[in-house]
Amino acid sequence: MIEDVFEECVSEYDIFNETKLNKLIEHSKQSKQTITTKYKYKSLRGKTKYISKTEKFILKETTIRNLIDCFCQDIIIIPSIQRELDHEKIENMILTFCDDNDTFNFLTNPIQLVYMCDYEKYLLIDGQHRFCMYRRLLESLFIDDEWEILINITNTNNKEVIYKMYKHFNYDIKNKIKTIDEFNIDFKKIFKELDYDKFTNIYCKNIKKYFAHTINSYIYTFDEFITILHNLNYIELFDSIEDSYEYLLETNYIFNRKFYTEDNKNDILFRKDELNSINKKIIFNLKQNNFIKLLVEQDIKTEPFEGTHTWTDKKKKYSISIVCN
Repeated sequence: MIEDVFEECVSEYDIFNETKLNKLIEHSKQSKQTITTKYKYKSLRGKTKYISKTEKFILKETTIRNLIDCFCQDIIIIPSIQRELDHEKIENMILTFCDDNDTFNFLTNPIQLVYMCDYEKYLLIDGQHRFCMYRRLLESLFIDDEWEILINITNTNNKEVIYKMYKHFNYDIKNKIKTIDEFNIDFKKIFKELDYDKFTNIYCKNIKKYFAHTINSYIYTFDEFITILHNLNYIELFDSIEDSYEYLLETNYIFNRKFYTEDNKNDILFRKDELNSINKKIIFNLKQNNFIKLLVEQDIKTEPFEGTHTWTDKKKKYSISIVCN
């Protein structure tokens, strides 16, 4: 049992020896007892110890459980530009910590995080070995959920500022520091994923109600629609997620007004759910038109466009195409 290992290995911090500690380290590698899918924290909390005059930097005292919960839920991200984990270094840190944890905490710099308010996410810029050490100690029950550590948070969305911080905190590994080009490649991947999350959340909040609950041949589900736009790199056409959303609504309005006129609607055999959506002036959710193709390939606000709609009657397929000016 984990309690037996803990009692065997730990009597008092100051009488730790390497043999017993190795048992604790080995056990912590195998232990998954404290890692659950039910999280105590869903945001980065903690007492504010100091806020600078510019409010750019915040020094906080938080619990290691809070930090781990946020990491497991992707609230805290460790970018791949961080050096590869040195497991021997982590074990040496555990030895040092267990020998005198008060001194370790006092002499160690805070874990450095960058808060990107545009995405409500944190990047761990310095301190991943300390983070992994604390996680191992928590899994082994050597420290409890309420064990407090210092973190420093810098508020910025500026990639150049983040790169300067990365170089500053990794000055001791100059030969392994990523170049600005490597950094930008890594961050492009990170921001693309974050943009996709933000994009999904904004669209979900505003238009999910117009989509089907189950997959069918006529109305997209929300997940189908978002996946298609993501695969077409739709949001990369715009300066912001908000701009992409505004363009979607504008294009929807123009396509509906110019293509689904009363005369044209009389020539098409609609399903009831299609017609209900069209009458509400929502057509971006329809599968049998070419709205999405036009959305990513043509600016129908300034150019004539050819709209199409396909339907089935008595097992025969029909289609109508109309050039709209």
